[in-house]
Amino acid sequence: MNEPGSSAEGGVRSVGTPPPVPPVGAICLFLDVDGTLLEFADHPHSARAEDSLLAILRLLGGRLQGALALISGRRIHELDRLLHPLVLPAAGLHGAERRDAGGALSRAELPDTQLGEAREQLRA
Repeated sequence: MNEPGSSAEGGVRSVGTPPPVPPVGAICLFLDVDGTLLEFADHPHSARAEDSLLAILRLLGGRLQGALALISGRRIHELDRLLHPLVLPAAGLHGAERRDAGGALSRAELPDTQLGEAREQLRA
């Protein structure tokens, strides 16, 4: 079996010209935090964001005219602690918490009955 990007003759196969980069107003980046922007840590509270990462995110957010958001399993207030003083639009708790570009926070509300049913199914 051939390796990806190789041909049966052993040479590298051309995959063509990459598509053009869309104009700034046509894209938005959603960036995962743990394991992507930050290295995994033994304890979530021991993860650290380097100053260079904060500078890159600030620059990127500016170049994308604010069309940059973070996605994490962490709570949004934990992202804010990690990235202080930078505050970006974010989805925390895998989307159950959200902060928009204006800073407005929203949170998914599940009735206790739904949570109880989910807990029971997980225990089964």
